[in-house]
Amino acid sequence: MARHMTVRNTTPSVILLAGERARTSYREFIASGTPTTRGQRAYAARRFFKWAEKEGLLLGTIERHHITSFHRYLLDHHGHAVAIGSFLFIRNLFVHLVAAGAIDTNPASEAIMRSARPLQTIRTALTEEFGGDGECLINAMLVMISPLEILTFSPKAISRYTHLPLSWVETTAARLYDQGIWRHNESIRCEWLDSDDPGLEYVSLLLDGMVALGSVVRDDELRYSLADEESPKHLADQSVSVRTTIRETQHVTERETTQAIIVRG
Repeated sequence: MARHMTVRNTTPSVILLAGERARTSYREFIASGTPTTRGQRAYAARRFFKWAEKEGLLLGTIERHHITSFHRYLLDHHGHAVAIGSFLFIRNLFVHLVAAGAIDTNPASEAIMRSARPLQTIRTALTEEFGGDGECLINAMLVMISPLEILTFSPKAISRYTHLPLSWVETTAARLYDQGIWRHNESIRCEWLDSDDPGLEYVSLLLDGMVALGSVVRDDELRYSLADEESPKHLADQSVSVRTTIRETQHVTERETTQAIIVRG
C-alpha cells in the first residue's frame, strides 16, 4: 500500500511576507550544510521569527535591539549555550539575506554576544584564590560577576548559568543593587575591574563578594564595614583598616592583604 506523507511549509510567515528574494534566500540558507546543521538552523530560525511575529515585527523592521532582546529571552528561558548558538545561526542568516538583496543591512552585525567561560573554570579560579571553605562566598561572587560573562543582569539567566536557585540569585542581586555594586543602568561599580594593583583588586573583589553575601555593607564612597553591629570589636577595627587602605592610600601590601582576609570572620 502506498504511504502518503503530508509536507508542511516550515518557512516562517515573517519571511513569506518579505517577498521572493527573502523566501529563496532563506530556503537556500536552511538547505546548506549537513543534515544536523540544517535541522539546527531551521529550528533556531523558526524560533526567532516566531518571537518576531509575536512582537509585531516584519523582516525589514528588525533592528539590533530586537536581536539583543531575543538573546535575553533565550538566556532567561533556555540558557547561555542555546542563546549563543541561536545568535550565530541568526547572524549568518541575515548575512545571507543581505547578500541576496532581501534586506539592506544586517541587524545582527553589530550585536555583541560572546561565549561565556565555563562556570567550573571560574569557580575553580575563585576557590583557589579565596579558599575552598567558603562555598557561599564563592557562589555570591559567581552571581556578582556573571553579567560580565553572559552580558545580562537577568536573575533567571544568571540562575541558569550558575546552577544556583533563582530565589538565592534574586536575594543576592537585591543586595548588589542596594549596595551600589550593580547599577540600574546595567553597569557594575567596583574597583576590581579597573585596578592596576593586584593587591587592591584582590581585596576589593573579596569585600564586594562579602557584600553580595550580606556579611559586609558598602556605602556610596566605597567604604566597607561589617553588616553585624554585634561583631567582635577587633574585627570591626580591621574592617576600618581595610576601608582606609582601599579608599585613601589606594595601595595594599601583601601583609595588609593577608590581614584583610580575616574580616571574612
